[in-house]
Amino acid sequence: MTTTYPGDRRTATETLALTLTAAGQISAVGPQQRPLWTITPVVIDTTAHGSLISSGLTSTQRTEWTRRLDQASAAVSAARVLADGTDWDGGLVVVVPANPADFATVSGANDADTAAVTSCDTGTPRIVINPASFAQGDRWLTSTLTHEAVHVATDSACTSGALWVVEGMAESVAAGADSTTASANAALVKTYLAHSSLPTTLPATVASPTDYALAQLAADQVRSHLAADAPAFFQRGLKDQLTTTDVTRATAWYLAALRRLR
Repeated sequence: MTTTYPGDRRTATETLALTLTAAGQISAVGPQQRPLWTITPVVIDTTAHGSLISSGLTSTQRTEWTRRLDQASAAVSAARVLADGTDWDGGLVVVVPANPADFATVSGANDADTAAVTSCDTGTPRIVINPASFAQGDRWLTSTLTHEAVHVATDSACTSGALWVVEGMAESVAAGADSTTASANAALVKTYLAHSSLPTTLPATVASPTDYALAQLAADQVRSHLAADAPAFFQRGLKDQLTTTDVTRATAWYLAALRRLR
């Protein structure tokens, strides 16, 4: 199956395996990661910057998510972290399943500890939201969507880059657009410094909230020190093409920031 929704960067290609009964009726659809429409009826809402594909949402919730989609797109564009020539037109495709189990089926992620994920399994980046995260509130959800929108804008879900750049850049944009996210991450860094020795390298693992906060701090230093040259640095990082000089400079800026905060 091929689909191209408003907001897609490229055409999506999905292969479905149908299991038939002896009478020729469809008894199952595979594999595990499936388009939402193969699980349940969906509603598609188009916005100024893309598409919302959802199931089980009220009309009010759909309106809220289309607003968040447009707000996240605008925040990423305004952040000025994208390198010249980036082929992103502001488009986003956001998928919101009706329940956590459907989120796991569509995204392939663990529904118990993942709020959202940007997947490129179909060949184009699409954001899938875990409805279990709804309780976090509008501001948190908007910040999370902004973070994921950076992954779409940079196409990082479809490539392999330096993890601290991929996640730190996304978190830096999200924190720059939301003071609550910025404050929460700053508190995580201070708690880390109070209980851990200073690292000697840039963040290598980005899994916990503290890891994301530290990666953000590293990305923030690149943006602060390089200013207009930061997007080109990030572009090299997203392509896993950072030079030894790039890494040395970024490490020095990051460690100096940690020492100032300690």
